[in-house]
Amino acid sequence: MTFNGHQIGDRFLQFAPDRGILSEVENTMQTVGTSDGDRFMRGRIKSRVLAVQYDVMAISQREFERMMAPLLYTTEPAKLSFSDRADEYWLAKVDGKIDLTRAYFLGSGTINFIVPDGVAYSLTTKTTSNVGSDGALSDEIIVQNDGTYPVYPVIEATMHSDNGVLTLINESNGGVIQLGNKSEIDGYNSKRPERVLNIGFDSDPGGTANATGTNYPNYNGVSGQANKQVGSMQFVKDSLGGSAMQPVFSNSGVNYWGGPSRVFKVPVNSAGSNTGNINSLIRFQFDTNAKAMGRLELAFLNGATVVMGVVIRDSMIAGDQMVIECWVGNQKVKEYSLNRKTFKNGQYYQLKMYRFSARLGFEIAPVASIGTGNTAVLRTSVVFPFQITNHEPVDGFGVWFERWQQTQHCIMGVSDLQFSWTDVEYWTDTENLYEDGDVLDIDTAQRQILLNGVLTNDLDRYGNDWDMFKLAPGTNKLNVLCSDFATTPTVQAEIREAYL
Repeated sequence: MTFNGHQIGDRFLQFAPDRGILSEVENTMQTVGTSDGDRFMRGRIKSRVLAVQYDVMAISQREFERMMAPLLYTTEPAKLSFSDRADEYWLAKVDGKIDLTRAYFLGSGTINFIVPDGVAYSLTTKTTSNVGSDGALSDEIIVQNDGTYPVYPVIEATMHSDNGVLTLINESNGGVIQLGNKSEIDGYNSKRPERVLNIGFDSDPGGTANATGTNYPNYNGVSGQANKQVGSMQFVKDSLGGSAMQPVFSNSGVNYWGGPSRVFKVPVNSAGSNTGNINSLIRFQFDTNAKAMGRLELAFLNGATVVMGVVIRDSMIAGDQMVIECWVGNQKVKEYSLNRKTFKNGQYYQLKMYRFSARLGFEIAPVASIGTGNTAVLRTSVVFPFQITNHEPVDGFGVWFERWQQTQHCIMGVSDLQFSWTDVEYWTDTENLYEDGDVLDIDTAQRQILLNGVLTNDLDRYGNDWDMFKLAPGTNKLNVLCSDFATTPTVQAEIREAYL
């Protein structure tokens, strides 16, 4: 016999347990009116008494008593097993008096052990999980209880992603244990602007020289009358006091319009897209007179193709004009002569080009002053909106300064360039109850919950059906549910089979 971890007995001390077939069964009946018989209400097994007969060969009775007393006394039930069934144990406690009848050096007696729950338990546990033979995770666990008495499982769940809830359902009776909030979300989508270009031209920002896309590769569209991209840029203080990129014109080989250009790469947004909504601001100088001619092309580019852009020009040989052309792709959608009383020399202009869903547009205005944060205070704007859907990729921004042949040119410069992707979707990840790698241990018998080894019984707040998780003898199915955004966790169910 082994009790409370002590092996008791040898050739001088032998034990013979009387287990009996079944614990005492108590049935509760109720008399109904004057009808015959009773109505059965409920039944239960009572605590069990194991009477263990022993025979001992001992010279000294007192020596035997002193040896046995500390081996048999416990303050709580302890494991009790016998060598004829070493694969099972009882949770028992000595009950009542231990008698000893002695004749010379031979003695015998009875030790009564009380078993409060009345059942025996398997020495080993049995574990099943929701991992299939192919390694895939299932949403159910099949638990086979080969004992003869219902038992509570111990559940271990290992998370493989963020998760807001673990729900277990005993399919045989509908019992539910829910640990967490099934309404918890993983996160949410929002939109924000992302500025990917912000160039102040205090110094050379780089870019590609003399290779911008244009809708005016030839003068008047005639092949062989090429407008040339030649010359270089300088980065200096302009006549208005700001830093600017200004053209340095070449004097040779230009028979029509010509001058230096620069293309600046436009990065994709954080979602990896370059086809979204756009807002851009370009601050520039364009001073002209009756003797000067000049053109300034500003364009969103897809490679060498214009997606949308403007041409600011004074192409009148003996006149003072400022004309804006608005282009979408290779179509000129607007040409407008700006009022020179408002759009006069000696001031910056701000050009806004944008596209949003099924509309795009151009706005141009004189700058009254530059405020805090390099923000322009504008005078009256001239606005050209269009109901045009455009989702062409944009990967560059081109600037081209031009003069007519070697004649006097307008004073031109670009002082600021800002390019923003707008309405860029991004994901905000909210904190969830469980994270990848978290381990949740659930002792359904003790109603004890541990998260990563820490007692966390405050998770038990949803009226869980703990009593309905006693798994009956035979086949039991447990369903495993988690948040709809989560990866199914690995779930193990461990049982210790019990016997009546």
